[in-house]
Amino acid sequence: MKPEWEIWLDANISPAIAKWMDAYVELPVKSSYKLNFNQLGDQEIFQIAKKTTAI
Repeated sequence: MKPEWEIWLDANISPAIAKWMDAYVELPVKSSYKLNFNQLGDQEIFQIAKKTTAI
């Protein structure tokens, strides 16, 4: 079963932390680098998140 939530870590947090968290948290964890969001601003990422989670 696919989890309802996914954690996206800010570009200021190392991708290594995302890998570590993904192994120990029961939710998917992705760094902004893996998502190719590292060059986007907060508002742009927020809009993408809203579209991604729209019901």
